[in-house]
Amino acid sequence: MHDITDLPAWERLFKKIVWKQLGDMEGKKILDFGSGEGIMANHFAEKMMLLL
Repeated sequence: MHDITDLPAWERLFKKIVWKQLGDMEGKKILDFGSGEGIMANHFAEKMMLLL
């Protein structure tokens, strides 16, 4: 599993744009469709744990 800092600049930017567009995830459910390195899943898992 990789950290976001391990990704190329264009991919880091893309992920940050997606996270910003999604906004606050409180009270929402997340479908992890399992493509990639798990960076998005880790990001949302961290955010959800902070809310608990």
